[in-house]
Amino acid sequence: DFRVEGSSNTHSFFVDAGDDHVNIGAAGDLGGRLNVHGNGVFQNADQTDTLTLSNTDADANVGPRLKFGRNSSSPADADLTGDIRFETKNDADQDVVTAQIKTNIGDVRDGNEYGEISFYAMTNGTLQEYMAFGSNAGNATVFNEQSQDLDFRVESNNSAHAIFVDASADSIGMFESSPAARLDVA
Repeated sequence: DFRVEGSSNTHSFFVDAGDDHVNIGAAGDLGGRLNVHGNGVFQNADQTDTLTLSNTDADANVGPRLKFGRNSSSPADADLTGDIRFETKNDADQDVVTAQIKTNIGDVRDGNEYGEISFYAMTNGTLQEYMAFGSNAGNATVFNEQSQDLDFRVESNNSAHAIFVDASADSIGMFESSPAARLDVA
């Protein structure tokens, strides 16, 4: 074994030769070959990939896989199960989340579990939910659940407005970019 101590952690870096594991901040195995207890940051200063997950298996099974695991001893309905945030700086040097994907478990009862996933984007300085999937949405895909002024558009091969929902006018156009009635079919 090989162990490096820090001022507040006796296992800042620990190579467990018997179990073939490397631990950072953890005395014991957390379930992987590389075990990190605490936060981690990966940083680069160019346009290359910051993190790569690679699988060399040559079969029809899925791989590589990325797992987000919430391992609570007391799960509850509506627990958030993970989120992915896309952040940048604005011109005032403030951190801004420009887009986000959130997931939660709507019901934790065995046999009744259901998941939900929502997609958000920054609009006029506020993070808005654009689309959600899951049972809380009535086993549906819902666009604009928060009733914001967010239009919805489906393009065909030759039309940018094959289906167009004008949110501010509460109208739908089919092959019409400015619906003049509740339903305007060109």
